[in-house]
Amino acid sequence: MTPIEFKTRRIRAGLSQEEMGRVFAFLVPTKNLASRLTVAQSAVSRWEGSRGLPAWADAEALDVFKRIDDISQSMIDAIIAQAQLDLEDAAGTQGEGGKAVVRVFDDDEAFWQAQPRFTDFPHILWNIAAVNAADMMPYMSLTLSVDGE
Repeated sequence: MTPIEFKTRRIRAGLSQEEMGRVFAFLVPTKNLASRLTVAQSAVSRWEGSRGLPAWADAEALDVFKRIDDISQSMIDAIIAQAQLDLEDAAGTQGEGGKAVVRVFDDDEAFWQAQPRFTDFPHILWNIAAVNAADMMPYMSLTLSVDGE
């Protein structure tokens, strides 16, 4: 994968270089399951520059981006399912009246506490998924909320 393709895919996913490093490290398996790979922001910066990706990262990059897409879709599906339940509770029938509120997050810790199945993924992926879900559900009134505001 070329440096510009890697950078473009990272930006499309909505991740900063630091977040990309954390997600990359989380998704790439290591031979020693007791240890975890670390990928610093500076490494991602080098990968996007003239040095390009090292061979080991290049071999994993496309799979990592596919997995990010899959995880993002899982988040969208979870948000839509919960929103539909909220609307059914509010109106008695799906899609009629009512208002669904989707919580978005300012930081990873709050996100991980509220959504433990997505622990280790940056909160920004959830926030992007929430906006995408809202765009996909024009028949629903969907509000994004930080900490119940």
